[in-house]
Amino acid sequence: MLDPNKAAEAKRLYDEFFAAYRQPNPTDLNTLEKYEYAFEIGFEGYVLMQQARKESCDFSLYSTWVTEQNRQAAEAHAAARKALV
Repeated sequence: MLDPNKAAEAKRLYDEFFAAYRQPNPTDLNTLEKYEYAFEIGFEGYVLMQQARKESCDFSLYSTWVTEQNRQAAEAHAAARKALV
């Protein structure tokens, strides 16, 4: 868990990025602007932003859904193979 000072710094970095570039997810390095901003703030700032995002987003619901979809697909595939034999 980020301490309040680090969380405030991460928020400041996000706000600064959004005000300048108006692009989502600055920690996904998929545009030149995001890369340049990451280079500008340095590795420590970039990692801080990633930690803040990871703590504030619930990825567990998505990964649970994906796991269930994969399980269902594997069962359907096994059933289809069994039917062929």
